Amino acid sequence: MLKTIDSANLIILNNKNQILLAKRSPIEIEPNKWCIPGGSAELNESFEQTIEREILEELNAKILEYTYFKSYFVFDGIAIRCVYFYGKIDDSNIILNEESTEYKWYNPEEIKDLEIAFQQKTTLKDFIEEKLNSIQNFHHI
Repeated sequence: MLKTIDSANLIILNNKNQILLAKRSPIEIEPNKWCIPGGSAELNESFEQTIEREILEELNAKILEYTYFKSYFVFDGIAIRCVYFYGKIDDSNIILNEESTEYKWYNPEEIKDLEIAFQQKTTLKDFIEEKLNSIQNFHHI
């Protein structure tokens, strides 16, 4: 039986509809590539608990509100179920942990030229095409 790992990630938006990406540390998997913050679920942890914990650990930030976007399966020797949410965080005091070296807010059109980790370029493309373009302003979150 194929082992499955669950992960949860948050596509973080600001009021300008820019997307926050974190640059992976040189010592991490997929070094020096940009990624959507998030990570693997711990034992008996829900996707919601995972994303709240991961954003706190990785960015020192509290999620203000989030909504489910889409799930993907990635097969890389094991099956990884990647659940994506989108939302807004309190970004007043972002402090990165050791997994990332920097973060940056990107306009959607800038993302296509970036090196993106974990096959997340497809997720970002889908989000921009399917969701972001239909969101006039993200001020309501």
